[in-house]
Amino acid sequence: MNKILRIFALAAILLFCLNLLGLAQPTPVIWVTDIGAGMDDCWALALLLCSPELDLKLIVTDSQDTVGKAKIVAKFLQTYRRQDIPIGVGIHRESKPGALSAWATDFSLATYTGTIRDDGVQAIVDTISNASQPVTLLITSPCPTVAEALRRAPQITKAARVIAMGGSITTGYDGMPTPDAEYNIRSDIRAAQALFAAPWEITLAPLDTADAILIQGSIYQDLRRFVDQNKTEITIQPIMDAYRSWKEATRSRVDPEIRTTSLADTAPVVLAIQPDFFEIEEYPIRVDTRGYTIQSLTGKPTRVAIRWKAQSSAQNPVDSYSTFLVNRYLKGVLPPPKP
Repeated sequence: MNKILRIFALAAILLFCLNLLGLAQPTPVIWVTDIGAGMDDCWALALLLCSPELDLKLIVTDSQDTVGKAKIVAKFLQTYRRQDIPIGVGIHRESKPGALSAWATDFSLATYTGTIRDDGVQAIVDTISNASQPVTLLITSPCPTVAEALRRAPQITKAARVIAMGGSITTGYDGMPTPDAEYNIRSDIRAAQALFAAPWEITLAPLDTADAILIQGSIYQDLRRFVDQNKTEITIQPIMDAYRSWKEATRSRVDPEIRTTSLADTAPVVLAIQPDFFEIEEYPIRVDTRGYTIQSLTGKPTRVAIRWKAQSSAQNPVDSYSTFLVNRYLKGVLPPPKP
């Protein structure tokens, strides 16, 4: 474990020095997602695609109908003209369609011009094994596919770290003052336990901070106006189209014309590029049999984004975070890297 931490510490120092010289290379990342049920994965994908600090090597769909989820990812990537990013299909557990499945009914994987790997487990193993520098696994889902990758190739922990949205330490859903069994953990407890048992660095964005993230008010209306005026140039136009389909399917009370839903799944992306939005502390975390992330003497030392950090006296921390997100989205999706 100490060796892994030293590798990432040295990598961070090197990245800082290269940044000073203007020579920094983007961090290679694999995104593991259960896109399709909520909207925050869509916003996380857009953020990944407009963040030059990150090199998205692979997207793996995980949990439930992974083929249907791959269809949603492929439609987004083709819309954004980023078919250079491979898609891995994770472990298929059930054919329950997500709320966004209707949005992708007009899209066929057979017409997708990018690479789709049917074995998402092996895609994770190969991507980490073939990388020239340590890979960051960004996990915004239950993670049976990652657990299987650990079983199949435990050596991947030597060249990877994890940043995940999951768990609940002192605060539950909707800001309640008691922790909850958070969805990504309790949906596949054994997979979460395998994730925490592995000897790699884990940074966690729990409900304590991530559940508060959303975009609303004047900044959201400014973003929507920009979308209306620049339909072919804006990052989130496909998201707004998907939002309306999602709202119809879920009958949600959240009106996408007024605000977003929780954008919890953007937290791991920001932790990978600008962790200063959070106060990060180390906790010994263990996943219990009910899906709670509890502090325990036998727990894994885990870096936890436990509180928001003030960025200025003019804005509260969550508003500063929202402003950061909007500024990123306004810049638009990056083009594919040159060969």
